Amino acid sequence: MERIETKGEVTNIQWKAVDGEIFDSRDECEVYEKSARCFIGAKYRKCVVGTVTEDELWWGGNCEENIDIVKVTSDEDRKAIMQMRYYVTGEIKEDDANTFLDELKDGIVLIYRGYENDYFNFMGTVDSIVKQIKDVVKNIEKENKNKE
Repeated sequence: MERIETKGEVTNIQWKAVDGEIFDSRDECEVYEKSARCFIGAKYRKCVVGTVTEDELWWGGNCEENIDIVKVTSDEDRKAIMQMRYYVTGEIKEDDANTFLDELKDGIVLIYRGYENDYFNFMGTVDSIVKQIKDVVKNIEKENKNKE
């Protein structure tokens, strides 16, 4: 837990939990830090190398949609990501979980988690996203060529 003091005309003191959540009271922060959400979140946050908004990533879109840039380097990282996903969504279908784990190879992956951390959607690896975009463009070009 970290004490955050903001000075101005009025001094504002807040408390930051180990996973980055901010609280106005030390007691609230202590209770939260003992929760499963904080424990899982702290493990997940260790994998996150940065967070951007949808607007920053795609130069358009919703500025309230957060996308985590996550570096996967071990089975522990994969486990932390799966636990966070399960915690946020409440369920993982078996086929979905297998696809998700197959994509979680070592490297950088992008995960939509929403501004309020209210959902957790796996976008894929950077390479798989670029490939998907290229495939879409290629199919559009092919369709346009067939129309001629």
